[in-house]
This record gives sequence, structure tokens and C-alpha cells, in this order.
Amino acid sequence: MELPILHDLSTPIPEELNRVQRRQLRLLLWREDPRCRYCNRKLGYKHYTLDHLKPISLGGRHVESNLVLCCELCNRAKAGQSTETFLKRLEMALSTVRRLIEADAGFPATN
Repeated sequence: MELPILHDLSTPIPEELNRVQRRQLRLLLWREDPRCRYCNRKLGYKHYTLDHLKPISLGGRHVESNLVLCCELCNRAKAGQSTETFLKRLEMALSTVRRLIEADAGFPATN
């Protein structure tokens, strides 16, 4: 699984975004590419969330460079995990599903 390109969190941290600015960013990101950052699922107009690449619980902030669009399911599944940990667990789960499909069908599953 190819990991998504993440924002460079080493850049200077701007002021935190307020609620209105986050709403505007959410709409802007959706218009640019309405897909979940983690599972690449196409997102409906009202069925997406902003996620913190570095969770607030791990020291992340409400800044543009730390926010991405994702589906509600991935946002809930990721919870307070780091992006790296979540993507590794997601890949392990996908590998398990692929192996089960291959075993059931008797042939390799396609990616």
C-alpha cells in the first residue's frame, strides 16, 4: 500500500485556526480533492471530516498543515493514534482480508 504524502510538520507553526476557518478549510479541501486521505474513498458533500495528522492528544494543533479530509469511518478508526500507526494497522488489516479472500477463492486476490 502506498502511503499518502503527508504535510511537512517541521514548518513554522501558524496560529491555530478558529471554528470558522476550519469550516472554510474543510470546504476548500473537499473542493480540491473529495477523497479520504486514508482509504481514498470518494467523499459525499456532507459526509466527511477533518482529521489531525498528529492528534491533539499527542501534541497536534488545529493548524492547516495538520488537518486533512477523511471519511467518518477512518476518522473514528484512527481515533487518537498517530497517522503512521493507523496506516500500518490499516495495511495489516487489508493484508489479512486479502489472505482470507485468496484462501476462500483458491486464487490470489487483485490489489
